[in-house]
Amino acid sequence: MKLYRSLVYREFRLSRKYYILITLLFVLLEALVLLGIGLGLEGEESAETVSEKLAGILVTSIVPALAGFLCARDANNYKKDVHSGWASYARVLPATAKQRAFACILLRLGFSLFIGLLTVVLSIVMQSITGFNTLIPTLSVFLAAMALTVLLDAVYNAVVMRTTDQKAFKTVAFIAFAAVAGVAALVSKLIGRGKNGELLDDGLLDKIKDPKTARKLYDFVTSYAFLGISLAAAAVAFVVFFIVVSKSLERREA
Repeated sequence: MKLYRSLVYREFRLSRKYYILITLLFVLLEALVLLGIGLGLEGEESAETVSEKLAGILVTSIVPALAGFLCARDANNYKKDVHSGWASYARVLPATAKQRAFACILLRLGFSLFIGLLTVVLSIVMQSITGFNTLIPTLSVFLAAMALTVLLDAVYNAVVMRTTDQKAFKTVAFIAFAAVAGVAALVSKLIGRGKNGELLDDGLLDKIKDPKTARKLYDFVTSYAFLGISLAAAAVAFVVFFIVVSKSLERREA
């Protein structure tokens, strides 16, 4: 247990400035959204139609999605390890590759849990202002964004962790960035296509205005099924990240 505390503390020391910045940015953006919605609804009735509620959910989910992306991504700790020589020195330490990978996950999980709790609190406040369910959609979007980020980060680390040399790091990091960009573009294309493969364009907004379509979409994004899918995706993403990072560290130290 003392070993894990030491490893997590080391990761935290490297990431603390980044995490403080993300926390302040998240609180500031959420405060601006709350202020904007509060002023926008002042003297007006709350959203009544399903389409208006969907529009409200979209607005209130932007910041949680951004938070899910930022809180789960790498804070350039491995780059710092390479530049400081820790990446080479760690080979002779008693901590195994799996232990170091698990410590990295523990820190990300801890910070993600902290931002997730803030998201829940602010979503409850948002829900009291808007008068409709924003808690489940925003939390689900937060988890989904976090899952996607962790998977992309696994791809990045699988490439980057092949080197401990500063000169080679720049080249390998560029290759890793290109790989992540390619995966992200592929995911974006898949998400942006309909059932028959057609691109989803501005006509999607017109479809959402249709009462039946809007009702189905609203029922889904506010359901526990959506939350469960997002939570399962996040769990799978962290497991994949652990396997990839631990295997990368083992391969590098072999």
